This record gives sequence, C-alpha cells and structure tokens, in this order.
Amino acid sequence: MIWKRARLLREKTVSDELNDSIGNGEFETLRKVEARIAPWSIEEQQIYGATVTESEVKVLLKMPRKMYPKTATHIRIEADTSDALAVNQPMEILSVAQRGTRFVAIRCRGWKT
Repeated sequence: MIWKRARLLREKTVSDELNDSIGNGEFETLRKVEARIAPWSIEEQQIYGATVTESEVKVLLKMPRKMYPKTATHIRIEADTSDALAVNQPMEILSVAQRGTRFVAIRCRGWKT
C-alpha cells in the first residue's frame, strides 16, 4: 500500500452582514495523518453510479476513530504532480466510517484535476 501524508482540516469561517457563518477559503490543520486512496469496488460503482465514482474518492486514514477530529471538514493529501489527485487541494469530507480498530474510511468530493 502507498501511504501519503495528509492533513485533516477545518475551514475558517467569518460572519457576513447578516451574522451568518461562511467559509473564507482558508483552513486550519487539525491533525496530520497517513492516508491512501481506496478504489471503488464493482458493487459500489453499481450502487452509486458513474457520476459519484468519477467525482468522489474514498480515502483510508491510518488512525482509530476515537482520534478522528469531529470538526474536520476537509482533507488535503500531499501528493506529487504525477498523481491523479489535485495536488495539495482540499477535498470536502462527505462521510466518515470506521474500518476495523486501526483505520477510518472517509468519502470526499472534489479530487480530480
């Protein structure tokens, strides 16, 4: 397995004129972790369809669920330019699931270059 360095992030927010919180495009690092891209299975491709599996990615994190920061909204995987990932671009976290006792699986959006 190829593990890459990643950062779990939370988007900084500011208040607009109506006092609504909106993201300002800046992120703060909550935790550094090792991560790897997990492929979609044939069953998942059939369930979710091509539009989901082409625009989203599954990421496996080498950390137990109890260490996962609940306020994380994005992940940034540090990759070189030869990877298919959008290099060092934050990906929005859509869902989080436990995989055994040592791993967390997350589903992210916005990863293609």
